[in-house]
Order: sequence, then structure tokens, then C-alpha cells
Amino acid sequence: MLGAIIRFIKFLNTAELTARFQRAVGVHYGAQVAAGNTRTVAHKFQILTYVFNVWTILGDEFFFVLFLPFAFWNFDFFVARRLVLLWSVGMYFGQAAKDYLSWPRPSCPPAIRIADRYAQEHSMPSTHAVSSGLVAFSLLVFTAGRYDYPLWIGVTAAVSLTVMVCLSRMYKGLHTVMDLLCGWLIVAVVGIAGWLWADAVDAFLLSPSILAPIVNLSLSIIALAIYPYERALGLTKADTAAVVSVFCGIYIGLWMSVENPSDVMDGMPFPIRVPSFESMVLGAKQYFSGMLLLGVTKVVFQNAARALLCMLVGIEFKHGRDNVFVLVSVNLHWLKNREKERRSRA
Repeated sequence: MLGAIIRFIKFLNTAELTARFQRAVGVHYGAQVAAGNTRTVAHKFQILTYVFNVWTILGDEFFFVLFLPFAFWNFDFFVARRLVLLWSVGMYFGQAAKDYLSWPRPSCPPAIRIADRYAQEHSMPSTHAVSSGLVAFSLLVFTAGRYDYPLWIGVTAAVSLTVMVCLSRMYKGLHTVMDLLCGWLIVAVVGIAGWLWADAVDAFLLSPSILAPIVNLSLSIIALAIYPYERALGLTKADTAAVVSVFCGIYIGLWMSVENPSDVMDGMPFPIRVPSFESMVLGAKQYFSGMLLLGVTKVVFQNAARALLCMLVGIEFKHGRDNVFVLVSVNLHWLKNREKERRSRA
């Protein structure tokens, strides 16, 4: 019995399942490129390429840059805070597990790798499964009972979102079924823990006590300090640092604010109405002006942080270099110094 279970688990982790799904949706190799041994990728159903490209964006950084500000400024502080709490915790453990395990992407062939910026990362677990699952879970759990809508609609939307994002990663040849299932396992563990303790953690982080921002900042620094850096490829590390920084910055910023006006409990469940034209215009002004300010702040402080980091490790700072270049350069510099220390001790 145990042997059968182990064989089944290994089967779920094979690239053959990914390849079967790709063949089922029309992904196959095209003509061989004359200049080399590489082959083009052909799509029998071109419409599916656009469909899965859209769904995979829902697990990318670009989506969260647009979505999280909207959730805070135009939706509900109460729900948005808890969403960020669960999302950041789940993403941290998912990214750390990915770099610690260092499992490769599904082998090609039989799978077909479609060009993607995440192709150089490790595979297990799927952090797209983690991020989409926790966003869907948080929106469902923390709006159910708070807003008046049929629960089956919320469950259907949450499951559909998560499944489509996960299928988009298999479509691109980036994950096995086991990667996705392990991502959902993290969603289940973090989701249950968040359902039980999110209110208490949120209340502490927003409490008037000076300990709240100190504990927040300290835990964020510790989390990045114990992250498995030596196995990281740079891109995952950058994403993890961004996730931790978002969580830390949002809660410290809210702690410093006077009030959280959306934490209204009287009158629940709130009816869902189509907003008036005036409120939509006001919300659009608020959102786009905030995004403009956010963009300027990001450019200024990001370049300042890069310059300081490069100065501390003795690397020449150049404008236009992205986070990955700086982080990989700093990581290589650090590893070279550690290697020198080991040789000197030997």
C-alpha cells in the first residue's frame, strides 16, 4: 500500500503529466530552426495562448502592484489587510521552500517550455498556486458574512481563479501536478491558520503600542536573514524581499495613520450595489493619483537603496540596472568572500 502511494506521488511529479496537458490543449513543437537545434513552439489553439497568458498574470508581481492598492483605496481596509497578511506569509514560505528544495522545472522534453521570466527559478512548490489560492481564499472567507452575496458564487469564483492560474503554469511547461498540489497544501495550512488568528494578529499590528511596529520590522528582518540565500537564484530572492517589504510597509503605514475608516461592522451583511458615477470618478481619481505617487516613491527609494547596497559591498552602481542584477551581483560578491574565508581557515 505504501509503495503504491509513493509510486503515485512520483507519477504526479513527472513531466509527462505536464506534457499530456500541453498536448491536450494544442501545444507542440513546430519546425526546427535552421541556425541550430532549437525548435519553435506551435499552438494549435492560439486563443488558449491569450487566455492562459491572462490567467498567469493573476499570480505575477504586475497584478499585485495594481490590485493591492485598489483593494485598500477602493474596496475594504478590513478585507485587504487580512488578504495581505495571509498572502505575504504564504508567499514567504512558498518561496523559501522553493529555494531550499531547489527542485528543477519539469524536464523538456517531454514537457515544452514556453518562454517565461520564471523559467530560471526552481519548481517546487508553485508560488502561483500559493498566491492565487490565498487571494481567492482571503476574498471568500473575509467577505462571506460581511457582504450579502450567495456563498456558492464566491466558492465558484475562488475555485475557478485558482484552477485557471494553475493550469496556465502547466500550459507554459513550468510545473508538475505535484508542484501545484504542494502549493495548495500551503494555501490550506496558511488559510486555516489565518482564519483562526488573522484577527488577533491584525489587531496587535495596529494596536497603539510601540511594540507593534518594532515586532513587525524585527520579524521582517529576521525572515529575510534566515531565508536560504545560498541556494537562491536572485529572482526568487527579490520577489520574497518585495513581499516581506509590502507586508511590513503596509502595516507600519497603517499603524502610523489616525484611523482605518472601512472597519465598519454595524449593518452587516452589507448589500452589494453598483457604485454611482460620482463615486466611480472619485475612486478613479484616488486610485490613479495614488499610483502616480507610489510610482515616484518607488523609483526614488529603489535607486537610493540600490546605490547604498552597491556602495556597501563595493560594486559600481549604474542607473537602469534592475533588482535582479543588483541582488545577483551582491550575492556573488558575498559568496566569493565566504569562499575566501573558508580557504583561509583551511
